[in-house]
Amino acid sequence: MTEQEVHQETSRCLRCDHFGYGIFKGGRSSKWVNLTINSIPVTVPEGTTILDAAASVDIEIPSLCYLKELNEISACRVCCVEVEGEGKLVPSCNNVVREGMVIRTNSPRALEARRVNMELILSQHDNKCATCIRSGTCQLQKIANDMGILGVSYPTDLARGKKADWTTTFPLYRDVNKCIKCMRCIQVCDKVQSLSVWDISGSGARTTIDVSENRVIKQADCSLCGQCITHCPTGALRERDDTQKAYAALGDPDRVTIVQIAPAVRAAWGEAFGMPTGKATVGQLVSVLRKLGADYVFDTTFSADLTIMEEGTELLQRLQAGDLDNQPMFTSCCPGWVRFFEVAVPGNDRPPVHRQVAAADVRRGRQDLAGAQSRRGRGQNLQHLRHAVHRKKGRA
Repeated sequence: MTEQEVHQETSRCLRCDHFGYGIFKGGRSSKWVNLTINSIPVTVPEGTTILDAAASVDIEIPSLCYLKELNEISACRVCCVEVEGEGKLVPSCNNVVREGMVIRTNSPRALEARRVNMELILSQHDNKCATCIRSGTCQLQKIANDMGILGVSYPTDLARGKKADWTTTFPLYRDVNKCIKCMRCIQVCDKVQSLSVWDISGSGARTTIDVSENRVIKQADCSLCGQCITHCPTGALRERDDTQKAYAALGDPDRVTIVQIAPAVRAAWGEAFGMPTGKATVGQLVSVLRKLGADYVFDTTFSADLTIMEEGTELLQRLQAGDLDNQPMFTSCCPGWVRFFEVAVPGNDRPPVHRQVAAADVRRGRQDLAGAQSRRGRGQNLQHLRHAVHRKKGRA
C-alpha cells in the first residue's frame, strides 16, 4: 500500500466521534501549527480542526452532530470552546487551528453555554431513557450524565398527534420526539448511500427531520441499509423489534418453530456477549436456540457454499459467452443490497433474480440438512420436518 493509500484509508471514517485518528495517522503535512489547549502545548498539521487537535492530547470535547467529512455543520453547538481574542464562542468541529491559538475547552463561559445548549436540546427530547433502546449507548445521555444535568430548566416541547405518528409495520421505526435535529441521517443517506430518503421539514422552532418530498416512508426509496440508525446519536431511529413475536412463537406448543442460521450470524453472534474470536461456537448457538424452544435449527453454511459455486459457474459461463455488457451479474443475496439495487439503479424495474441449482446439489443440500438437531432427537430428515408442519396445520 502506497503512502497516499495509507493516508486515504486512515483518514476516512464515517463515525470518528472526534478522536481524529485520520489526521495524525498515515498522513503528512508540509506545515505544522503550534497552539495551546487548556495550558497544554499542541503541535498538529495545518488544517486540523480544534476538535481533532484537542483529541490528539486526550482532551475530549463533547459533540452530537459531528461526523467527519460528512456532517461538520456545528448544529448542536455543544462543542463550542473559548478562543483567546475571539468575542464569541467558537464551534470546534468545523474551525481549523491557527498558529499561536490559545484555546480553553473548560472555561466557565464555555461550560455554561454547553450546558444551556444541552438543556435546550433535552427540552425537545423524550427523556424516558429507561424504555429507550439506546439507553446506555446514547450519546445524548452520556453527555448529559457527564455534565451532571439532573433537570431541565426549560418547558418541555414535544410533538403530538399526526406529527408524532409513524407506521409500526415498516422495518425502520422513527420517534420524532427523540430526534435532536443533528442532520446525521440526512448526510449519511445523501453522501454515502445516495438515496436521499431524509430531509429537513418545517422552519424555525418547528424544524424537524422527516421523509423527503412529503412522502411516507413506505413510498421512499429506502433500502433498509441501517446507516441512518447506526449514525443516529439517540434512539430516534431504530429497527422494528419483533422479539416478543418470536418469544410468543417459541412458546406456542401448537406451532413448529424453525431457526436457520446465516453464515454471518454464525461467525459474529458472540460479539454481542463480549466473547473472544473462536469461543462462540455454532454448537453453543444451537444449544441456546434449542433451550429457547426452537424445534429445528438449520445451519446455512453448506447452502451458502452451493450458492457461491453456482454464482461462480454462472459468472464463468457468462464471461465466455460475452453477455455481461447489457445485463450485469448481481451475486449478493443480502436483502439490503437487493433492495438498494431495485430502488437506486436508473431504469431498473425490479428485474427478477434467477438462481438455478442443479438437482444433484439440491439432493446434497437435503442430506446436509438431515443432520440438523431437533426436539425429537438427531437424524430427523427434511421430509419428517415437512410432515410435522402439515400435521400442526391440520393438513396431514
